[in-house]
Amino acid sequence: MLLLGIIAVSVLPMAAYSVKYVKWNNIRLTALNLAYTQVEWLKTLDYEDLGLDITGYSPKGIVRDNYYMNNTNAVEIEGVNYLVQTGVYWEKAESTTGEPVPQAMKKIDVVVEAQDTLNGEAKEYSVLGLLVSREGERIPTKPGHVKIYISLRGVNTGTKNVTVGLGQLSPTTWYANTDDEGMALIGDLPEGNYLVQPSKWKSQSIMVEPNGVNVTNTNWTLEKNVIVPRWDKNKKNEIIFPEANFNIDLPGYIILPQGNKYPELATLEIKPSSSSYVSSEGQSDLLIRNKFEDLSSIKFWRLWAYDYTITFGEENYYFINNKTNNLWDGRFSIDDLDRPTYEELKLAFGLENNGRFKITNNGSNQSTELIIEFSSHVTNIENMKFTLNGEEIDRQNYTITHFISGNKDAYKILLSNSVFSNESLIEFHNY
Repeated sequence: MLLLGIIAVSVLPMAAYSVKYVKWNNIRLTALNLAYTQVEWLKTLDYEDLGLDITGYSPKGIVRDNYYMNNTNAVEIEGVNYLVQTGVYWEKAESTTGEPVPQAMKKIDVVVEAQDTLNGEAKEYSVLGLLVSREGERIPTKPGHVKIYISLRGVNTGTKNVTVGLGQLSPTTWYANTDDEGMALIGDLPEGNYLVQPSKWKSQSIMVEPNGVNVTNTNWTLEKNVIVPRWDKNKKNEIIFPEANFNIDLPGYIILPQGNKYPELATLEIKPSSSSYVSSEGQSDLLIRNKFEDLSSIKFWRLWAYDYTITFGEENYYFINNKTNNLWDGRFSIDDLDRPTYEELKLAFGLENNGRFKITNNGSNQSTELIIEFSSHVTNIENMKFTLNGEEIDRQNYTITHFISGNKDAYKILLSNSVFSNESLIEFHNY
């Protein structure tokens, strides 16, 4: 019986894993069959209908990107839910004489996701792709198209499923998604100037690495300008296909405590530090000016470090890390690359020597004078507290006198010599 028990205990984990593997293999085969069926259904559509049913999307069509054969019902087989995602993209092509035919070919991929039986997370079980071309030779009638390349955090490989906007007045007229090479192609465009900007990635709001500053709304410039020329005026092999390249990431935000009153006329100036960003010749620094009430809505490229100043007239303020109570070093703490970063800060005023003062009792006076100067006006001075070598000083052993030094607050502290001897360390608290 003991021997049988030992054998059973050693075999049970293997048996459990075998059951999970069989389940996983069944899910994989089912996902593959769903992908094949979706592809066959796509092949039955007319070329003009082969696109996503999204307002402004290019190529536009009747395919609903998160449905199986446009059926709104969820696909559930043997208790497992499957998500069928379809992507449709333009593919660059040329005619037999060398002219570009922006709408002659479409690239399609079908991705089927299901829950992983081993760890419970959503996982891609099947990915199928195909190219579909328009039947017969098409005579090109429009100028051309724009190619957009997207990479995540500046890596060399492209990023898939990034939604890119394009338009002449703003980048919100047409949309396209990047393919598995990180390229989005928008064709059949009239000649002219266009603004291009990535807008989201996997339904998440994203940040684009800034390339300038928009003076009008005091925010980063995230879009790029491209020019679509009249290609039919060029000679063969001189056709220009405009391109735009972007780096994207999830954004960083600065979060200040809610309910606090902040100086309404105070100005925050912030820019990337010289170690993070070097402006090209003739380009100004990426400096933005903003108000505290608008700060929470600003997206930051969180891979940079930032220099900043906060001024209110001649007063100066600083950001303090809300968790460590140390001065903010201008960097975003990234704990998870797959989630936005929220840097929790609070506003503080400056104090020389960080609130620590060394004083010496020379025995010649009954009291020792200490001057404390702040970078801004302060109130509630009666709540000031001092510690001497780690022990709080009794209020009766010092007096506080307020005076103005320039346009800032300063305080004269008279400390009784009876409370300390030789060299001592005074610390200032509750400011």
